[in-house]
Amino acid sequence: MALVKATLKASLEDIFDGTTDVSTIDKAAGAWSAAYKGYASLGQDCSAGVPLSPNLTAAETTLKAAIKAAFTAGLAGGLSPAIATTFATAFTAFWLTPPMVFATTGLVTGVTGTAALATALQGIWIANAAPGQAPTASAVADAHANALDTFSKTVMTAQTIIPCTGLLS
Repeated sequence: MALVKATLKASLEDIFDGTTDVSTIDKAAGAWSAAYKGYASLGQDCSAGVPLSPNLTAAETTLKAAIKAAFTAGLAGGLSPAIATTFATAFTAFWLTPPMVFATTGLVTGVTGTAALATALQGIWIANAAPGQAPTASAVADAHANALDTFSKTVMTAQTIIPCTGLLS
């Protein structure tokens, strides 16, 4: 099965509508990292349709720690471009620390969408904070899911057979 943005959106909507307990930074970071892990676990190598082979627990742990740091910094300084970059870098770390390995194509070697994700997140946060805005949990979740889905499709591996423009589908 390929990446399904609707899966990510549903998990994020549970975060934004209060269904999921995010009453502490640790719980919020855990909810975000679990949502992304669930989404990423459906990813496939685009050259051969091979599902992810590694256990994503280490990646989830890395992501949770990095998101926790971003949330902590955000509480201290607001949702600045630097916080958006920190948040985007957290998702990059998911793929690279430790690097994911796909069964047939090998090691994840790069993620090209980090800067674009940071820009998208900052735009989402600015739009949601604009005077007179009262976005729904569904709309906020959809915007974040769109940004993360686009980002996730920039993950690259060392291709030995068929080069792809993006790793995940």
